[in-house]
Amino acid sequence: MKKTAASYFLLALLLFILLHLPDLFVSNLRSKTLFAEGRFPTKKLLEGEGELLALKIENKKIKDDLEEIRTWIESVDRIETHVKRIESLLQDKNYSNLYQTRIRNLLRLLEKEVYSVEAKVIFRDPTFWGSGFWIDKGEKENRDLKTQIIAKNSPVLLGDCLIGIIETVEEKKSYVRLLTDSGLTPAVRAIRGEEANLALLEKVCLLEEQLQSIEGVGTPQFFEELSEIKKALSESSQTLYLAKGELRGSSYTLWRSRSSVLRGIGFNYEFSDEEGRAHTIHDKLKHPLLQVGDLLVTSGLDGVFPPGLSVARVIKIFSLKEGDFAYEIEASLTAGNLDLITEVQIYPPYSKDF
Repeated sequence: MKKTAASYFLLALLLFILLHLPDLFVSNLRSKTLFAEGRFPTKKLLEGEGELLALKIENKKIKDDLEEIRTWIESVDRIETHVKRIESLLQDKNYSNLYQTRIRNLLRLLEKEVYSVEAKVIFRDPTFWGSGFWIDKGEKENRDLKTQIIAKNSPVLLGDCLIGIIETVEEKKSYVRLLTDSGLTPAVRAIRGEEANLALLEKVCLLEEQLQSIEGVGTPQFFEELSEIKKALSESSQTLYLAKGELRGSSYTLWRSRSSVLRGIGFNYEFSDEEGRAHTIHDKLKHPLLQVGDLLVTSGLDGVFPPGLSVARVIKIFSLKEGDFAYEIEASLTAGNLDLITEVQIYPPYSKDF
């Protein structure tokens, strides 16, 4: 009985001491008790985490290298596209002096492609989403290249499609103003025929190639229809250079739903140029001055964008009103929706000579 009472007394005394020990001492004691036998496993765990981190870093580097290779391949493809267009003009049976202008323009674009710089989007303000974004290249890139590529008014492209212009250049970043901003108005002209369909033909060929590499995607009938589309595009008639006008963005603050749609104004052909003689919009012509599906390319008349860059396709022509001397249109960017852009290509400014 005495032993039992003594045992209870010692247990109560131990609990009393434990309950009144300093918190810091109790925490240390608890830690040593719980993890005394787990020290070596913990060390191994940390070593494993270090190896995992090293693998992640190596994987990131491999991905970056692959991305650079992909970008280089795309650049080579764009250069080949320019070369094909030049060869097509030279081989055309209807070759005339006006083609010399087109060839000179294509040679300038080819030169700018060679000197172009790739950049990544690093920040986009949600408040002005449709107006522009910041990229990770600036004056430092120019010094490294020993030539000025990134400058105010340098054209910005996605693939071979114009999407904007450099507005501000800082040491390691630059601000891009997008075509969807209502304050940017590139001068463009409509083209129809072989040259207008070349880029579309290449995209159809790429789509067909990618789909054929995926098992179970597409039916024989679907691929036959793609072949018919390719045939129709490749048999396009001579390229026609038609109405000229201006495009303007339709985006506003926090407005994304129409970011790829531009408004066109002043489209007519009232003055002769190197590519044809003047016509009014009321003339009865074999080939209308403007129709849905026409490709809109930069004309160079604004002195900012070099001629020949793909911008948009006509998706709507508004009805003429009494006294109108020009068409108003809506056009969809050939670059597609700009909401999720991550990388762009910078051309030297139009006035830059090498």
